[in-house]
Amino acid sequence: MKRCLKGLAFPLSLALLSLVCTSAIAQSSTLAAPSTKLICGQLTIPWEMDWMGKDEIIFSELSGQIRKVNIQTQQVKTLYKVPGLACELQAGLMGLALHPDFPKNTSVFIAYTYYEAERLFLKVDRLTYQSTMDNLQFDQTIVEKLAASSTNIGGRLLCSPSGYLFLSVGDRKFGDSAQDTLSPNGKILRYRLDGSIPADNPIPGNPLWAYGFRNPQGLTLMNGRLYGSDHGTFNNDELNRITKGANYGWPLLSGPCEGEFQALCTFKNLSAPLQSWTPTIAPSGMAHYAKAGTFPSWENSLLMASLKGQKLKVLRLSKNGNDILEEKDFLSDMHNRIRDVLVSPEGRVFICTSNSDMYGGQADGSDKILELVAESGDTDLADEDATTIPPTDEIRLDSTVLEIRVLAKNLRLPWDMVWGPDNHLWFSERGGAIRKMDPESGRMRLVYQAEDVFESKDNSGMHAFALHPDFPNTPYGYVHYTNENYNSKLVRLRYDLQQETFQEDSTILPIILGHVTHNGSRLQFAKDGSLFFCVGDAYKGRHAQKIKKLNGKILRIWPDGRIPADNPFENNPVWSYGHRNPQGMVLTEDGRLYASEHGASNDDELNLITKGRNYGWPEVEGWCDLPSEKYFCSEHNIAQPLITWTPTQAPAGLDYYDHPAIPEWRNSLLQVFLKGESLLGARLKQVKLNEAGDRIAYYKDFLNGTFGRLRDVLVAPDGRVFLCTSNRETNGNGSVLRTAEDDRIIELRAASPLPSNKIISTKINKP
Repeated sequence: MKRCLKGLAFPLSLALLSLVCTSAIAQSSTLAAPSTKLICGQLTIPWEMDWMGKDEIIFSELSGQIRKVNIQTQQVKTLYKVPGLACELQAGLMGLALHPDFPKNTSVFIAYTYYEAERLFLKVDRLTYQSTMDNLQFDQTIVEKLAASSTNIGGRLLCSPSGYLFLSVGDRKFGDSAQDTLSPNGKILRYRLDGSIPADNPIPGNPLWAYGFRNPQGLTLMNGRLYGSDHGTFNNDELNRITKGANYGWPLLSGPCEGEFQALCTFKNLSAPLQSWTPTIAPSGMAHYAKAGTFPSWENSLLMASLKGQKLKVLRLSKNGNDILEEKDFLSDMHNRIRDVLVSPEGRVFICTSNSDMYGGQADGSDKILELVAESGDTDLADEDATTIPPTDEIRLDSTVLEIRVLAKNLRLPWDMVWGPDNHLWFSERGGAIRKMDPESGRMRLVYQAEDVFESKDNSGMHAFALHPDFPNTPYGYVHYTNENYNSKLVRLRYDLQQETFQEDSTILPIILGHVTHNGSRLQFAKDGSLFFCVGDAYKGRHAQKIKKLNGKILRIWPDGRIPADNPFENNPVWSYGHRNPQGMVLTEDGRLYASEHGASNDDELNLITKGRNYGWPEVEGWCDLPSEKYFCSEHNIAQPLITWTPTQAPAGLDYYDHPAIPEWRNSLLQVFLKGESLLGARLKQVKLNEAGDRIAYYKDFLNGTFGRLRDVLVAPDGRVFLCTSNRETNGNGSVLRTAEDDRIIELRAASPLPSNKIISTKINKP
């Protein structure tokens, strides 16, 4: 039961917690498999549940209702409707917790978002349960004016038996706030039940109990110890044992303290998670299974709901609570986003779904509360059957058949491809290599290896690559890569025609803030010889709105690093700003610049880039359609996207097609994705444009999941299309499509002879 554990005692040590990797966890068959029984349905995004006693569960709904359900009669009653609620994306009524001595003390605590001066804030109210009237009445506001946003809010509440109220607060998309001890964001806060700050908190007068979190949505007590779950971005969701004053690393680090980050963890005294998950599972509510009940084999385990993983995790811990002895997934065949889990005093287990939220996409009223029912026998930790995609060797369009051919195998994370004047395909690899390949013979040559590249297990390393538009007469190549934990640089390379190798010539931009991911990037030459360069926000969301910072921008420079006089901001390389993590960019022959970028949990974007415009991040995600966004949009003249994708699909490489070889694709953007609505969903998307190129006429998907994660797309001068995969990176580990042949370069070509007399589009735009 979430609220009825005794003996809360927090260890004072800030030492690193021991990490138990998934591969090292005992894979036994001691945890029994449950089935489910419907308690109530026709709910809309239930968020947190608690046990009222007398076979009644009280629960919050994101839209503002507090309701209860009787387990025996299955009757549902609304007890309270939150006034002044702000309901946007993930924002609304979230946390709910009963007083630890309920029903003797009838206080009920709730956490929800509200507007003040058109901005979002988070507050905690205390309500009183009126048993005679069977409803809730407002008592007082406990905490208010905590800065919030439409995502990364946190919002979980926990009342401890010793009289403390814990509240998890997300970083609201400003990663730096999680390391700022004066900000409430990215924290777990601790108050007394009247809202006052305990004298023994780590910082006097400050509600901070622990910090360094991104979006913590799970809290529970187990044997007097506090545990919490935290959402990663695209990797490293975390389970943490929460200790007083400890720093859990975000955004300096996500996931384990290992490898190249061990020194950072030691220097910064960062606490490592008990467990992390990549690809992400979106961990949410948690509960402690304290004693033998319906599921005796779950005794002394943590139960964790997951939204993206659509599973209930059962994690059996060691006696000291520092090690995971066994981890097992249940309910994966339900195909439901699980928001919260509740354990009753007698050991019954209940879950609630979150299928009608924006990421689940189901209609309002499709959510439910279910009870887990024990089945006889135990279930081994067997892998689920892998989904397979039938082999594909062609794509049939209206009048054209495209042949599919794998040109290269066993590559190491190819990232950016360009077409050279030698009719070779040149590409960068994350580990620092640049290679060129003859697409006819498949012969490949290493032309450069960066000695100072820094590559983590996430997404840092070598990224964007381009050849000078007059190559090889002007024998330069340009490459962007991370050279340290938190730095990247743009380097110019000189090509030796005799040796057929690059040597470093000069560093064009030596200091660009970098990170393990959110580095961008792509490079594109314009007809006037200027170079466009898109750069991610490096988890510094605020920098995307600061004109004097390079991150979260599309930059325009001359090839030697000088700033063009006609840039929108004087003596400034910034061309556009307000970007999160742009990983696709292309220029058309008539000068239109398009870019695609990753959203956080929602609103991936495809944008038509206009000189000097603000694209909104982190204040705006996608369209200017939320109340908290509209004011900012009007005040800052925000440019809105051509299209958005929710849930996010991680758009990567982008190119423009206008060749007669594939007439159905003319005047279209070709966009590849790293993921889809499932691990099998990564695809090539044709985005058909109107004649002016400022609207989307329609779009079509191809190769849905056939080759796994797709990192880049290249249109060759003769109309062929090349794709490269990205299945060997950490995020690809969960893909059932990863094969021993990864990574690969794939060619799509029209089955009939290709016209070669007209070049319409190429990634290298010659002046």
